[in-house]
Amino acid sequence: IVKAFDDVRYISDEIAVAEPASLATRSQDAWLTAKVKGQFLDIEGLQGLRIKVVTERGMVYLMGVVTHAEARQAVDLAKEIDGVNAVVKEFEYLE
Repeated sequence: IVKAFDDVRYISDEIAVAEPASLATRSQDAWLTAKVKGQFLDIEGLQGLRIKVVTERGMVYLMGVVTHAEARQAVDLAKEIDGVNAVVKEFEYLE
């Protein structure tokens, strides 16, 4: 259905079939999202506000319009945070 829209350039299917997350898991995910966003704001030259961060069961999804260098830096920072199981890049690149 989505492919039928003229403006759609790319579709990513990262759907995971699983039981609903517990309150503890959702709380941990919210903490991880905040931690990742906070790391982005501390790095000069990284436009962290252009990067959307969503965490689900310890998997951090990074989305936004960035340069390749910003993407590499964001992924590297996110991977270093304790509790992050994986990082999924869903960027659109400026370069």
